[in-house]
Amino acid sequence: MKQKILFSLSFLVLLKDFYFQKRLSKKLIKTLPRSAQDSKIYHTYAIQIVSCIAILYCEMRGKKISKVEKKTQVYLSFLAALMDIETDQKIKNISEVIVFFKSLQLPHSPVLENICFIIQQLRKNIDDQPLKELIRNSLLFQLESLRQTKSNDIAYIKEITWNKCGYSFLFSRMLLNHKMIANEQAFCFHYGGIGQLGDDILDIYDDKKDGIVTIAHLLNNDALKVFYMDELLLLFKNIQRLDYEPKHVYKAVLKLCIVTAIPLVQLDLLTEQKITTGKTFSIDHINRKDTICDMQKFSVLKRSFTKSISLYKLFLSLNS
Repeated sequence: MKQKILFSLSFLVLLKDFYFQKRLSKKLIKTLPRSAQDSKIYHTYAIQIVSCIAILYCEMRGKKISKVEKKTQVYLSFLAALMDIETDQKIKNISEVIVFFKSLQLPHSPVLENICFIIQQLRKNIDDQPLKELIRNSLLFQLESLRQTKSNDIAYIKEITWNKCGYSFLFSRMLLNHKMIANEQAFCFHYGGIGQLGDDILDIYDDKKDGIVTIAHLLNNDALKVFYMDELLLLFKNIQRLDYEPKHVYKAVLKLCIVTAIPLVQLDLLTEQKITTGKTFSIDHINRKDTICDMQKFSVLKRSFTKSISLYKLFLSLNS
């Protein structure tokens, strides 16, 4: 009963976070140069990066995210969104972009102009050298992810998947105003890999339509669930190695379980509709709406709630 109450409160807190992140992102979008892209993608990234990543990191330290930290994290979410726009457009002159990320010189491209503006905001909270390195690595692995159209090697796709989002999650942590402790970098990077894997499960239809091969396209539902759970267990073990106060870690894990339960709900829904992932997955015989895990539906929220409790019990069992 106590666990259900805790999860109910955590769900409500996350919903509140989603609302305020969207409101803050609307405010900060107005500070961007006029060449900014569609704001819808900004709101999506702001919710993901601030609510699902930065606030969880702050839970572990036992101190709420500050207004300055939240503002910086929202700017980071804009940067991630713009980098996705650039890579989705395949970037006509990749060498020019990489040179830009090495020097952080003002570019001519409208999208890169926005990126440059955002970087100036981030530089107020992190030294130039690690900032350059993290942004450059993030961009390079975003570009590397375009090669996913050319491979069916699970080990190779996993490496790309982890690199693509691992650096973003690590970047988010480095922008917070407390020092990183032992083993935390490994946790943040692995959390990023899990986050990207979960996103690939949720986006299985759109990725297939765009010709992008992900782990979700290479394994059937059962094998994919086993793969995901194995990686989640590793993440739980990584968080146990962090020398934060246990009471703060447990609060963070509550939110972690809520976030990581959603892809498992998606897999259950796909199985029930007799839609299988893996090499036989085809978009020719299904509708996109059949592959959407709609978190606005009460039935889906209820499933997610139940899965979250199961994951939390699994985490607690590792400590017993």
